[in-house]
Amino acid sequence: MDVKAYNRTRQTWVVTNLRVADTFFRRAIGLMGRAGLDPEEGLWITPCQSIHTFGMRFPIDVLFLDRHGRVVKSIPELKPCRMVLPVMAATSVLELPAGTIARSATVVGDVISVTADDRVQEPTPISAQHSRKTAPEPGNWAPRAKGGSL
Repeated sequence: MDVKAYNRTRQTWVVTNLRVADTFFRRAIGLMGRAGLDPEEGLWITPCQSIHTFGMRFPIDVLFLDRHGRVVKSIPELKPCRMVLPVMAATSVLELPAGTIARSATVVGDVISVTADDRVQEPTPISAQHSRKTAPEPGNWAPRAKGGSL
């Protein structure tokens, strides 16, 4: 399945080739040992509130997303051998090629849909297996019923 990240606020694709790190092993390995990322490539880490770039050889752009897909922290060109303290509002992280944040004009507050659909207007969110069980999928913006569960 091709997974992509779409900026709903700016109506533009952020990246069109996302790998999903949704298991302990995949999250632990992340991008370590890679020589770099292609321009449209990235990694979606879920669940995640903090990252590091130890063992990496290249800078990356980082977007921290809350449970609604809203960008709550943006870090352009994070250098290797760095650690980012936990972002408590985040439920997932996009690790992207350096320069992607500027190219896509993504800013804090934008809403990102992680999707397996090619439609630009209304991307369909990927299955629930790639999101935290207590949070709705990115792209699923249905309001929570008062006193109800997700």
